[in-house]
Amino acid sequence: MSASSFHNGLAPVNHITGIEQIIRKLEQGTTLIKLDLKTRPEKRIFSIKLETRQLICYRQVSGKRLVERTVDIREVKEVRVGKNSRLFERWIEESRKWDSIHCFVVFYGSSFTLKCLSCVGLYICGWRTVSPAFSTKECEQWVRGLTYLSEECAKAPYSLEVERWLRKNFYSMDSGRGIITMKDLKNFLVHVNSKLSTSRLKELFQVGFLCPTV
Repeated sequence: MSASSFHNGLAPVNHITGIEQIIRKLEQGTTLIKLDLKTRPEKRIFSIKLETRQLICYRQVSGKRLVERTVDIREVKEVRVGKNSRLFERWIEESRKWDSIHCFVVFYGSSFTLKCLSCVGLYICGWRTVSPAFSTKECEQWVRGLTYLSEECAKAPYSLEVERWLRKNFYSMDSGRGIITMKDLKNFLVHVNSKLSTSRLKELFQVGFLCPTV
């Protein structure tokens, strides 16, 4: 199935290919160990958001998922298996416990010097870690899935890139309150270089509240 099957969602269940099964799992999210320069390696929940083509890292706080880091998959240049970043040397004691085939690094960015996200596969079942074979498979799935999506982003038409960019910026207004205010909309329009008078925006804002859901 072509990459267009992942326009802003997933393919029908009865037409799922191998790569699509991987994308489905990554969208649901998995637990990985994330390496950081200043803090010791810790477990984080990682998932992909297909609508915006983003890799999102969450930390669990009081039963809630809080976004800790996001990576634009369009900026991913390479996903490499192994301990291919200095962070594995920074945390050498922990790193000795991990097999290289359970580790991967995401290189991304829009400038000459790339950033990196270093992770270790950790398959959790209940309260215990399952067989290392699961960590190997999970690592492979992240490498395959992110590589596939980054290549798909590179081939996406301009109109689709704009749509995803708008979605990403619109969703960024959500601060966990569950509502979007007039002030949020005004800031959003300024950010996307859209000229709309305050009176016209208020009119549309009111219409949005009054119109019944179809």
